[in-house]
Amino acid sequence: MDQVFNDPVALRPYIQDPTDPAVPNTQLEVLDWVDAHRVHSPRAYKLPISSTDLTRFLEPKWPLDGLPLLIEHYKIPTAFFEGGIRAVTHSFGSLDTEDGYRCCWFDYLCKNITVAQSPGPEPVISDQSCNSLPQIRQSDFTWTRAGFFLRWPIRSENRHNLTMVYFGANMVYDRLTRLSCEAVKEGVIHDPMSLLVVVLHQLSARMDETVWNLSMVFGGIESKALGLHRDRESFTGLHNISKHIIYLQESSDAALETVKNLHHHHKDLSPSATEEERAAGNLTRRTMAQIEAEFQTVRLRLRSLDRRMQNVIALSFHLVTQEGNELIQADSSTMATIAFVTLVFLPITTVSTIFGSQFFNTAPDNASIEVSKDFWIFWVVSIPLTLAVLLGWSLWQRKALVGSHIARKGISGPSNSSALHAAG
Repeated sequence: MDQVFNDPVALRPYIQDPTDPAVPNTQLEVLDWVDAHRVHSPRAYKLPISSTDLTRFLEPKWPLDGLPLLIEHYKIPTAFFEGGIRAVTHSFGSLDTEDGYRCCWFDYLCKNITVAQSPGPEPVISDQSCNSLPQIRQSDFTWTRAGFFLRWPIRSENRHNLTMVYFGANMVYDRLTRLSCEAVKEGVIHDPMSLLVVVLHQLSARMDETVWNLSMVFGGIESKALGLHRDRESFTGLHNISKHIIYLQESSDAALETVKNLHHHHKDLSPSATEEERAAGNLTRRTMAQIEAEFQTVRLRLRSLDRRMQNVIALSFHLVTQEGNELIQADSSTMATIAFVTLVFLPITTVSTIFGSQFFNTAPDNASIEVSKDFWIFWVVSIPLTLAVLLGWSLWQRKALVGSHIARKGISGPSNSSALHAAG
């Protein structure tokens, strides 16, 4: 029955073209515990997800492709790999296989924040994956994309063995390999889902570290903005910081949904027949409550960081506006000075222009100034032309005022009328 929900087409990107950007560029890790001892075999090696290397998964001479062999051996549902291809933020599933095993899996996606020391004293976010390309201010385009699959027996005739298959979470490998035989025998064997709780604890610590790195970078930006420094962060950098916060909020919400799903399904999926199993289950649920609180703390910190971010963006915008107003005021002062100088010299310029015209001539003996008898032509032309210019300016000004009034009335009219209808 479990084969009904498996879709072989979902594995084509892995098998046909492992270099496709949609396929997670990561490595697959398989850990086996048999009778509380981790098996040191080719199955515990780190193998790239590609048809070439996974051919040697169980036996070097097997001609089959590696991934179908892996799925067939552990009865892994294709939904586990679909989440990696689709880069889902959150997924959770469980299944009982026909050979007497129970499996559970979830996906994890989180934004990476890589902090590098800038030439100045403040740290900056830097994308280490594109060092050869021009860097966008405070940008990091890398993600942590991981998936975890756990399988354990539910029939008494099966041996006590556990299997975890996962990809994209190197920080989890060291923690899982540090589990002692006593810890597996006394705890994990009685409640296999406790392994997923251990994984979630590592993921919460990693997400908390990522948020603190982002807070450290933002602290320097906030100090500069509040100190009214001229070299404050650009709007591009502020946009990228805000984008990182949004992505991390989505990741923290998704992680909380995973914890809630795991908590909800724990009683149904974990064994509780013996006293040891019930005690292990209670301890797992208490630990899940603690991890849920840790993710809640991360979400609260991100919410606070988002509000501080909005304040800094608003402050930066107002500072830029204030600086623009100062420049406009400086330009206005300059224009006022030019206008004052023009007014001072305008009468002198007018008089010199009139007396420099052909209507005024000097007598032959330079003893007097003779006014032309056609001087009246100057006034006949100048006065009507001046009145025409003043009239044209007055009509243009009135038309502009009427158009502005109509535009304001057209904008405010519908909202006012709707408000009146609502009040009525």
